[in-house]
Amino acid sequence: MANGNGKNGKGSNGSGRRNPDRNGKSMFAATKTPWKSLPETAVSAPVGRPPLPIDWKVVFKLAMIHCTPAEIAAVMNVNEMTLVQRKEFLGTYRTGWEHGKMSLRRMQWLKVKEGNTQMLVFLGKNILHQRDYWTGELTGKDGGAIEIADATRPKLEKLTLEELKQLESLVQKATPQQIAASEEVIDV
Repeated sequence: MANGNGKNGKGSNGSGRRNPDRNGKSMFAATKTPWKSLPETAVSAPVGRPPLPIDWKVVFKLAMIHCTPAEIAAVMNVNEMTLVQRKEFLGTYRTGWEHGKMSLRRMQWLKVKEGNTQMLVFLGKNILHQRDYWTGELTGKDGGAIEIADATRPKLEKLTLEELKQLESLVQKATPQQIAASEEVIDV
């Protein structure tokens, strides 16, 4: 910017030379007309499309029933990003969301006053952090310990004599490599 014609002293063509206009003057030379002398309409004219009108009361009411921003945008017939990027949206949405929670809580308390025991249990668990405790004890046959069987290993003592003979013939047919490759040890 030392010579005032762009980045790194290069002109717009990137060659390092200035881009003169037809008269041989630099395009970056100061203009004769300062900004203050331009017509006021040229300086203050709005740029871009005017913002879409959004009814913030409707946004508030939809947030009260816990609609998502995408759902609110669909009802308002605007793009979700258009809605979310508005500075008023976040405050309106949060306030509506909290009012919806308060309204729901009020309705729960009305149900409790009517004697709804399910609502009493629900509010007790969620507000008072109460919970159900189970103090029962599991016992096995005749009040003894519960037998836990190892389902991964067969009970060889429960096999019949014929089944044991079949098993013995299968073991005799197995090669030493097959037996070595087997991860499971069979207790006979």
